Parts: sequence; C-alpha cells; structure tokens
Amino acid sequence: MVTGQWRVLPLCMGLVQIFNVTDYRLLSCMPSRLASELHCDETLALVVLGAIVRPLAGALSDRVGRRSVTPLAARASSCASPRCC
Repeated sequence: MVTGQWRVLPLCMGLVQIFNVTDYRLLSCMPSRLASELHCDETLALVVLGAIVRPLAGALSDRVGRRSVTPLAARASSCASPRCC
C-alpha cells in the first residue's frame, strides 16, 4: 500500500504538521497573546478569533481557492511563529 506512495508521503506529513501547529497556535497561543494585547479575558480573545478571523479566512479561501490560500497561510504562520508565544 505504501510502497507506491513514497513521493506523496512527505507532502502529507508536512501538511499534517503545518495544520496541527497552526491549530495549536490558534487555540492556545493566539488567545493569550490577543488577551494580553487587548487587556481582556482569554475567552473573549478566543471568541474574537473564531468570530472574525476564521470567516475572513474562509471567505478568502472561497474567493481565491484553497490551493492559493494554503501556502500563503503556511508562510504567514511560519513568519508569525516567533512572535506568538
């Protein structure tokens, strides 16, 4: 089963890593960072992220396409990584 998929396997592993790290950042690091910047509760910061950022990202993905947005999001995520936590 895996013997014919060696070219695709590293790509899948990289995508899973990118999506898992991004999910971790959005659900744990970003609310605390946003709460400290806005001087509010972390729950409110999580609601702000969920209510504002995700619909905007979804609308961008619908308009431009996922194949264009995914590499852009991966680059933005890696650039914002040192500033997050």
